Amino acid sequence: MRLEFRGSYQYVYKQFLLEMGGREVDDAHLSEDVVIAGEGWTAHLSPEDWVEITKVIRIPRTFITFSGDPEKVDRLIAQFRLKALRGGG
Repeated sequence: MRLEFRGSYQYVYKQFLLEMGGREVDDAHLSEDVVIAGEGWTAHLSPEDWVEITKVIRIPRTFITFSGDPEKVDRLIAQFRLKALRGGG
């Protein structure tokens, strides 16, 4: 499942996944993605890019592709969404 996250930098999402039991996969140099693997799941974080909201407001965007055991991935995504949730201001 591929999801788009905006408003935080890629390294923040990477840290969330590490805190959730993942570890960075060292042999991921074949791709520009950062790859984090946990028990029964894998997450590929795309290189960070920017979304222009107006001519002066730009926010970071990262796509994360989750794969693995469907039950574990669903549970991981639900927990990850709560960690990544940010209130407006």
